[in-house]
Amino acid sequence: MPAPILAAVAIIAGLFVACARPGAYTCAIDADCTAGGVAGFCEPDGRCSVADGNCPSGRRYGDSAGAQAGT
Repeated sequence: MPAPILAAVAIIAGLFVACARPGAYTCAIDADCTAGGVAGFCEPDGRCSVADGNCPSGRRYGDSAGAQAGT
């Protein structure tokens, strides 16, 4: 592979690594989801949620829930 193409591939790969989100936090019990003194809920999928009256379920996934965060 020519050097300029190899350099471009390396730069693009580096950008993907830099933008990757760390793995989502996994909980086992509700107590695992307490943050800043606010109690959360450990959902069946192992992600933390918090009370949110604006959501139809009354809860939304917390910031540590990976792709589900905020939903």
